[in-house]
Amino acid sequence: MSDAIKKFLLKAVITSLICYIIVIAISFLLTKKTSFLEVYLLIPYIMLINLGFHILLIKASVSNNMLFVNKYIAFSGIKLFIYLISILIYLIFIKFEIVVFLLSFIIIYFIFTVAEITSLLQIFKKN
Repeated sequence: MSDAIKKFLLKAVITSLICYIIVIAISFLLTKKTSFLEVYLLIPYIMLINLGFHILLIKASVSNNMLFVNKYIAFSGIKLFIYLISILIYLIFIKFEIVVFLLSFIIIYFIFTVAEITSLLQIFKKN
């Protein structure tokens, strides 16, 4: 496993732990008890998908930059499609606390996307 993958794995785990701490804090602060089970499952789901695509992007970064840009755009589209299907499945079949689920999904997605982009920028600054 390359050094860049290990660094991103550590960053992803730390980001997940921070997300869990924030979710637990929010759940204790809310007066209305809502179920955060979906949010607890969203964090590793988004982390694993980002980790998988990040590993593919790191492997693509050893080739030329134009190929990397094409793969980044393609992988981003595939990730968004996977996330969209996941959201639609949740909305169609589960329909429980939809607003909490969607807001949590957007926030967690944004947090992990920022972590991924900063990691990729660090890799390219070294090259």
